[in-house]
Amino acid sequence: MALSGAVLRLARLGCLLLAGAVPAAQAALFKYVDPETHIASYTNYRPAQPGARELALRLDPPRRRPATARAPAMAVAAVGRATLGPADFPRIDAARQHELDRGRRHIIGTELQTAEAELAQLLAAGGAPAHIGRRRGDVAALRRELERLE
Repeated sequence: MALSGAVLRLARLGCLLLAGAVPAAQAALFKYVDPETHIASYTNYRPAQPGARELALRLDPPRRRPATARAPAMAVAAVGRATLGPADFPRIDAARQHELDRGRRHIIGTELQTAEAELAQLLAAGGAPAHIGRRRGDVAALRRELERLE
């Protein structure tokens, strides 16, 4: 009777847990990867198959590094709201931001018109469903981006 993959994984996990519970004098763990199935097997005895190797077990817990000074916290604006980046990060005023957004809306609107025209052509010509689906996704994404900018 063959065991399922989940049962084999649980058995391997159990072997690993048992291997961790073995006293230091008996703590040996070996790994063997079957060259045909590429399934790794773990055991506490040395397998006869070539290519099996002993794994080094760490019996002492890993050491924690001392805490280092972290980057300064997010700068707080005059209105009391957190802003991203350091306090000396260059900022732009609202008028310049509106100008940039207007340019973005124009570019994305133009891309949207082109994508809608290409979608209409694909639908009229009976294009491949994959191409039609991709173009519909492009149109939807461009519409979402325009809504986000408004």
